[in-house]
Amino acid sequence: MARVPLIQEQEHPEFAGLIEKFRAGRRGRLINIYRMLLNAPPLAESWFNHSNTVRWKTTLSGRLREIVIIRMGHLAKSEYVLRQHVPSLALADGVSRNATRSPTGARPSCSAKASARCLPMAIP
Repeated sequence: MARVPLIQEQEHPEFAGLIEKFRAGRRGRLINIYRMLLNAPPLAESWFNHSNTVRWKTTLSGRLREIVIIRMGHLAKSEYVLRQHVPSLALADGVSRNATRSPTGARPSCSAKASARCLPMAIP
């Protein structure tokens, strides 16, 4: 169960415009991170703008961007990030399933010392 309540859009018609913006930027879905952040609408909008800039408005290739996101997910021990990006988003941007795993085949959280082994691939 979530520690922070997840906003239900039906109960908050005042957020309809913001929710539609989130849906448009997330392939039609309102994912739980935004349901949580809607407890503070200015923060939710700021997060959305920031994350979309990181994902879509850089000069990184989609593959490299996903590698960076997944590496950071491992380093931060963020199962949420890993579940969101592995495998569907990573595969869509050309990162193989094997490339998202540790050498043991698991998806462990990686320490800073072991981070070079977390994604055993050459980065173009």
